[in-house]
Amino acid sequence: MITPGPRLRVREAIWILVGGAAGAATRFLLNRTWPAPLEKLLITGAATMVTMLGIGLLMALPSRPGVRMLVWGIAAGTASVSAYATLAVSQTPTRAIIFAVTLPTCAIAGLAIGLMTGLAINGRPENEARP
Repeated sequence: MITPGPRLRVREAIWILVGGAAGAATRFLLNRTWPAPLEKLLITGAATMVTMLGIGLLMALPSRPGVRMLVWGIAAGTASVSAYATLAVSQTPTRAIIFAVTLPTCAIAGLAIGLMTGLAINGRPENEARP
C-alpha cells in the first residue's frame, strides 16, 4: 500500500505560484530585451545556471519552507523546459542541437555548483562518516 506523502499547504502553494510567476515574467522580459538567437542562448543559459545554483544551495542549506517554495517556483518559471523547446524549435538544426545540449548542461552545472557550495558552507552531511 502506498502511503501519501506530506500534503502541500496552501501557504506553500501560494509561494510556489508567486515564484513561478516571477520566474516566468523574468524569462519573458529577458527574451524580449535580447531577441537575437545567440543572446537568447546566453541569457537563458545564464538564467538556468543561476536558478539551479539557488536550488542547489537550498538543498544543502537549512531554509524556511516559504523561502524554499519561492525559490523552487522562480526556478520552475525561469528555467522551464518550455523555454528550451521554444528556443530550439525556432532555430536552424545546428543551433537547435547547440541549444539542446547547452541548456541542460548549464542546469546540471548550476545545480552541482550550488550543492557543492552549500555543502562547503554547511559542512559535511550528517550521515557521512567523519575520520
